[in-house]
Amino acid sequence: MKVTANKIDLKDLLSKDPKVKYGCAKNLLSLAKDNPAELYPKFDYFVELLDSENKILRWIAIDIIGSLSKVDKRCYQKES
Repeated sequence: MKVTANKIDLKDLLSKDPKVKYGCAKNLLSLAKDNPAELYPKFDYFVELLDSENKILRWIAIDIIGSLSKVDKRCYQKES
């Protein structure tokens, strides 16, 4: 089954159940790597995770943001 942003509930990343939380993280990491443009609209959510007390969630956010940077047009706009 192909993972898509529509099939991932970001609330699962905050689940108390480790299987749910890290299963969601695995799917998000895969999607960010394979199709970052699909996940890019959620960029700000992952930036917010950088303030999480959970180190693993911060690491996941860093990895995902790195993948999403491939499609971030704001970084590449030149000033006139």
